[in-house]
Amino acid sequence: MSLRLAVLTLVGVACLFSASAQQTPVIVPSGAVVVMGAPRAIPWLNSVGLEAVTVSEQSLSSALAAQPPLVVLNVADVRQFTTVDALKAYTSAGGKIVAVGWGPAGFKRPLDAALSSLLGVQVTGWSPKGNAVIAATHGSLPARLTLSRGSAFVATPRPSGNGGQQLPTYFVVGRWLREDDKPPRNTPKDAAVIRGPSTLWIGEDIFCDENNRPETARWFTLAAVSIAPVIKPVIRSNVSTALDARLSRTGAQIALASSYGNGPDLADARNLVNAGRRALMSANLNPDFAGFLTSADIAEESCLNASARLTSSPPVEIRAARIPYESLPTSRAEAKSLIAGLSEARFNCVLPEVVARGSSAFPSSVFKRDPRFAAFDPLRALVDEGRLAGVQVHAWIWTLCAGVDGDQGRLLRAHPEWAAQDRAGRVMSDTGWRSWVSPSIPEARTAVRNGIREMLSQYNIDGVVLDYAGYESTNYDYCDAARAGFRKSAGVDPWTITSVHGSYARWREWLEHQLDSLISEIRDDVRAVKPLASVGVRVFGSPEAARRDHMQNWSRWAANRWVDWVIPQPMNEPSATELTASVFPSALAVDALIAVGAETAHLSDLDRFTAQMESARTNGATGLVLMNYADLSPAIKRILRAGAYRNSAVPPWLDSVGASRSLAVTAAERLNSIRHPDATIAATARNAVDAFRAYSGLSSLQRLADEAPVAFLNDPALGDSRYASVRAMMNSARRIASARMAVTGSIPASRPPVPAVSHPEDLPSAKVPLVTFPPIIDGRLNRPAWTNAVVIPLERTLSGEKASLGTEVRLMRDGSSLQIGFTCRGVLESDSISVILSPSTRGLPYYRFIVNKNGFTRDDRTGDDGWIGRWSSAVEVSGDTWEVALSIPLSGLITVPGEVTSWSANFARIAG
Repeated sequence: MSLRLAVLTLVGVACLFSASAQQTPVIVPSGAVVVMGAPRAIPWLNSVGLEAVTVSEQSLSSALAAQPPLVVLNVADVRQFTTVDALKAYTSAGGKIVAVGWGPAGFKRPLDAALSSLLGVQVTGWSPKGNAVIAATHGSLPARLTLSRGSAFVATPRPSGNGGQQLPTYFVVGRWLREDDKPPRNTPKDAAVIRGPSTLWIGEDIFCDENNRPETARWFTLAAVSIAPVIKPVIRSNVSTALDARLSRTGAQIALASSYGNGPDLADARNLVNAGRRALMSANLNPDFAGFLTSADIAEESCLNASARLTSSPPVEIRAARIPYESLPTSRAEAKSLIAGLSEARFNCVLPEVVARGSSAFPSSVFKRDPRFAAFDPLRALVDEGRLAGVQVHAWIWTLCAGVDGDQGRLLRAHPEWAAQDRAGRVMSDTGWRSWVSPSIPEARTAVRNGIREMLSQYNIDGVVLDYAGYESTNYDYCDAARAGFRKSAGVDPWTITSVHGSYARWREWLEHQLDSLISEIRDDVRAVKPLASVGVRVFGSPEAARRDHMQNWSRWAANRWVDWVIPQPMNEPSATELTASVFPSALAVDALIAVGAETAHLSDLDRFTAQMESARTNGATGLVLMNYADLSPAIKRILRAGAYRNSAVPPWLDSVGASRSLAVTAAERLNSIRHPDATIAATARNAVDAFRAYSGLSSLQRLADEAPVAFLNDPALGDSRYASVRAMMNSARRIASARMAVTGSIPASRPPVPAVSHPEDLPSAKVPLVTFPPIIDGRLNRPAWTNAVVIPLERTLSGEKASLGTEVRLMRDGSSLQIGFTCRGVLESDSISVILSPSTRGLPYYRFIVNKNGFTRDDRTGDDGWIGRWSSAVEVSGDTWEVALSIPLSGLITVPGEVTSWSANFARIAG
């Protein structure tokens, strides 16, 4: 029997599990709300001035000891009877609970009886779709709440009496008005919200992304106050104080702006601040809590609109909104309304996602038309309506991702041989549960290109946006075509190398080349069919992150003009500071038009949205893409029209020379209006104005790109923040000009961002000796029986560096089992070993066995924790060394008939 060994050592990583399931202590400030399993509740609570602390089930009991005024609970996250007991004790002491949803298995868990007793709820059914409306039956809640999410539970209140024993009273305060597509009903079994003395239960997870809307947040606030009125005065005080401070700050900003210029925008801003102060006064005088919140909303929006008047509104900018596949219009009237809404908010581009999951929303011989759009063509309708409204249409395409949520998609169902595979030979990924088309397969590449060409020839679109133009992860692509292609190029099978091998960088280069060449070919196809159409690409954040994690070398794509504009989409909820730190320092080094992708559904307030937009502009972005049109709420529309989008703008690729000139002239006019009190700075500004006006008349893109902003951007005297909008416009002018200039030849790729390996190694193997008398599994490896084992030192970390801790593995086997021993020098607080075995050379299925220094164990089968292996282990700790012995029966790991003589294995020590 032989073993093939993969990566040998992993040192310096946190331990996979703790030694015990002890309660994790957590500090809860006085008056703070405790939240478990509902992270979306945190920004909602913060928005009304409440401090909130998120806890796990393990730390809940510790948090409840502080007796917080309110606990917000996702019932699906309750998995222990001890948690229910702790919550009962909390409510007995006067605590209040808002609970949402129910268990992951519907309402049939053994734990559900205890939860029913705690919440006073008897769940009677559920709907997997759950698109529904809650109608209030009690004045403490708003009349209606529309929800858009699955798992809507229906219930009845628990009886208030039980054989003479009086129980707390629970009553219905909200019913399902509509469940899925069923007609309205009014029966005792359709309760959606049930209230008791200490609990309020809501029959749906209102905190999911689909329900993240201002009206849901407001409904939740009123629901929380109804069960925990003690938080009402705290909210009133904190909201009032915060609004007063915000209005004062905005007033100071207006005063500063007035010192170096004036105009209608500033006058409007002053009027809005005054209106906000009047609304705040009305809120403070209103005894009704709901009325107080309504007036506070008016004050807040007045303040936001006033701040928006101080932002710039350049004449050239990408203002785009993506329409997700599931939100595409299904009628001409819907398409017309959608385009009208965008035009009203002064967007100039719409990005309908018309190819997704291997299907298309239009007739296609390649992508397989979705039956949902058999009778209506949303792309045709959007193009027609866009032309009438002056809104450009750029088709958003899933380039290589063919399916998601376990569905391989129509394209891969028709051509399963085109699928990319991970190292274990799986088509469906672990992360995101997606399937991918391999760019290494010529027929697959041709199909993707043909589908795009066909669409361009049939529709008068203004461009395409390539999404998922990368690999799922660095665990891809090991399909037969990719392995054969690299073997032909490098003489080695990529499956046999890892990051500690000298050929790994070359393997990454080869994978990158498959993407690079595909992007280049798509660009040529677009130019051949529609010379003026643009090519955009959505990428995974900064150039470094996108290339490191997904092999997207997008800085090279832009440098070679294979793409016209780029949408870097960083974290889900970036603040302005996070956005600047995570994307711009490296992204702005690339000569590309950059439009940042904004996930407004993840923004906790409109302040954050406007800060994100202004940060993007100041740092040189040429626009912003609203990633979901559905997030374009009336409030965001008003903020945009009042501020950043108060003037119309054209997209920069229409006329690069004209766009650059327009921005330069606007910047000069803005600069000329600034009356800086410092004479030196004012003189420098006047000189810059003259320079800008001269540059604006140039026809040379090269000179405009290289010279126009230099006199201004590099002058430290003009570093004042009041010149930020001028610098931003000149940055955009330069970027637009340089991004359109042709390049000579092809800019080659640099070395992939993989660790430099000082001691490259081939994939090791070991011959495991057969013994007649296996050792006793007691953790003592100094026994004579272990002298017959083959010894393997674990010398290197995952990145190829020399390991700082000495670790050795010993292997032997008897007729049925594999015996493994680890000697680990140095005993750290978190220290464990891991063994992965697979009877297949592709590593699937695999079996993982983990033991920590305290003897606690864990196992799984290909990630399935429900698998229970029959194996034994023992640990012995002596001084600064600990040892572990394992015995693993191999017969239980073989799932295919026949003798297996060669196994794949991975041995690791995980210490930190």
